[in-house]
Amino acid sequence: MPERIDWLDDGTAGGSPFSPRFGDRYRSELGGLDQAREVF
Repeated sequence: MPERIDWLDDGTAGGSPFSPRFGDRYRSELGGLDQAREVF
């Protein structure tokens, strides 16, 4: 069964994908580059 994804209207192009099941965004609010720096 596919997982439900909501889209948050947060000012980014197309919005941010959000998992209501886990209460989490699928990408960082800071942006991809900052997220990669924080993770790696």
